[in-house]
Amino acid sequence: MKKRLLWIDDDHARLPELITMLSERGFEVHCAESVYEAKERFRRHVYDCVLLDMILPYGSTGEARAAERERSYLGLGVIDWIVNNSTPDERPRIVILSIVDEERLSLRLQNLKKRGIVSEVLQKGAMISLEDVVNAVICSLQKK
Repeated sequence: MKKRLLWIDDDHARLPELITMLSERGFEVHCAESVYEAKERFRRHVYDCVLLDMILPYGSTGEARAAERERSYLGLGVIDWIVNNSTPDERPRIVILSIVDEERLSLRLQNLKKRGIVSEVLQKGAMISLEDVVNAVICSLQKK
């Protein structure tokens, strides 16, 4: 049975490559570009893993730009929503793929990682290969 992954990000420039790499490793990949779309997908499907950006629109791309200017991390709301709508046993593994350049966000993600809610944090902005992303997803599921 394929593992199901939800990639929540408003920038899917490398999506075809990532889908190919994950499909070759037995994953079914779904995508959401906003908080609203992610919640809708969670209502319809069960996911083994979530690949999550922190700066997301709630519903439109314009909101993503506004969130980035304000440094509001709507991805944290997605994490809270997942935690509040699932038991620890059914909760998907969460891999963060985001710019984490603010101390407040870094501390919050470290705390979520210590509590076992977030599995991995990959820093965007640094050179992250798709192979690193795929390996982080696989490692997060091995910890489950």
